[in-house]
Amino acid sequence: MDSIYDILGVDDPLTKEDIDLLTESVLGNDSFREIKTVEQALEAVKNFGDALKYVPEELRTAEVCLEAIRHSEWVKGEILTTGNALEFVPETLKTAELCAEAVKNNCKAIEFMPKSLITAKLCTDVVKYYCMVLQYIPEEFKTQELCIEAVKQKSGYLALEYVPEKFKTTKLYIEIVKNSYWLIAQKYIPEQFRTAKFWLEVVKKDSDLITEVPEEFKTAEFWYEAVKNNVWSLTDVPEEFKTLDMYIEAVKQEDWMFMLVPENLKVQVTRATGVQQGGAENFLLYKHNFIYLQKGKNENELEKICIKLTEFCEIARREGVIALENYIDKEKLSEKALLETGIQMAIDGVEREIIEKYFNSWLTTNFNTYYEKILASVIKSGVLSIQAGENPKVAEYKMTILIPEDLIPDSLLPSKETYFRRKNG
Repeated sequence: MDSIYDILGVDDPLTKEDIDLLTESVLGNDSFREIKTVEQALEAVKNFGDALKYVPEELRTAEVCLEAIRHSEWVKGEILTTGNALEFVPETLKTAELCAEAVKNNCKAIEFMPKSLITAKLCTDVVKYYCMVLQYIPEEFKTQELCIEAVKQKSGYLALEYVPEKFKTTKLYIEIVKNSYWLIAQKYIPEQFRTAKFWLEVVKKDSDLITEVPEEFKTAEFWYEAVKNNVWSLTDVPEEFKTLDMYIEAVKQEDWMFMLVPENLKVQVTRATGVQQGGAENFLLYKHNFIYLQKGKNENELEKICIKLTEFCEIARREGVIALENYIDKEKLSEKALLETGIQMAIDGVEREIIEKYFNSWLTTNFNTYYEKILASVIKSGVLSIQAGENPKVAEYKMTILIPEDLIPDSLLPSKETYFRRKNG
C-alpha cells in the first residue's frame, strides 16, 4: 500500500499546504464540510484528526477535540508533521490534559499550546524528541541549555536557524561537532567559533580529522590532549612536540607503544609506567596498521587533488582560465605551494615550456619521497591540462595513469566511477 506521501506526490515532512491537500483528499468531498451534529463531527475526526478544521465551532466539544487529537495518525502509523488538530481546538478547551495528549501524539503541537501551560521541562522534552521543534518554542522559553539540547541530536545543526544569536557560542557548536557528521556540520560553523577548544573536540571525536585543524592550533597542549584521547595520534605528532609526558600517557594506554619511545627516555617511562618493553606482536600489528593508514591518507590526498584539478579544468573550459582566480587559496599561493603556484602560472598565461621547467626543477630540489614525487607529477599534469584547455575527461585520465597501482584510490580506478563520470552521468 502506498504511503500518504506517495499518494499526494509530496515530500516528508509535510508543509501546511500539503496537510490541507491531504485533508481534502482524505475527506473526499464537500459533505464533510456540512457537519451538522456532534455525532457527524466525531465520525469525521475519528477518520482523520485534522478534519477538526471543518467542524463548526459550536460542535467542537471536549469529546470531539480529544478524539481529533488522538486520531492525527495515518492508517499506517505515519504521524502527521503539524499540530493542526490542536490549532483548531477552542482556547477554552485547551486544558493541561488535552495539550499533554496533543504533544505526546505530535511534539509540534506545542506551537498551539497556551503559553500558560508551557513549562521548561516540556520544552526540553520536545526538542530532545525532534530538534526542529525549537522553531515553535516561545522565545521566553529559549535558553542556552535548551538550544544545546536541540543541537545535540544527529542532525541538530538544522535547528541552528532557530537558535537566538546570543546563544550561538563555541559550547553550542562543540555539541554539534560531537553529535553530527563533520563533513556536513562544518558548513554551519562560523570561523570565529573555531577555537583551540573547538578543534580539540573535533579531534576527540575523530582523530583522522587532525588534518583539518589549522596549524596555529596545533600546540603542545593540543597534541598532548590528542594523544590522551587517542593513542594513535602519537603517529601524527611532529617531533618538536613529542615530550616525556606524552610518551608516558601513550604507554599507559597501550604498553606496546613503549617500542616507539626514544632510547634516552625509556628509563623514565619505565619508572612512570612500570612497562619495560612493548609486546612485539602488537607492535608489528601497529606497523602494519600505520603503513595501511598512511596509504589511506595518501590515497585520500591524491583523490582530492585529482578532483580539484578536474574541476578546475572544467571551469577553465567553461568560463576561461582567468575564472580560476576565484578558486585558488591566496594564502597558499603566497607560501609558493606547488598546486596554487602552478594554477597561477596558467592563469597568467605562462608558456607551457616554462611551466614544465618550473615543475621539473621543483621535483629535483624539493621532493624526496616516493609519494611526494607522484603527487607533484599529478599536479604538473593537471596544471598543464588546464593551460592547454584540454577536455576535463582527458585531464583526469592523464592524472590517473600517473598514479601507481599501489596508491591509486578506488574511486579513480578505470573500473570505478570517476569524479567526472559521477558528476555528469
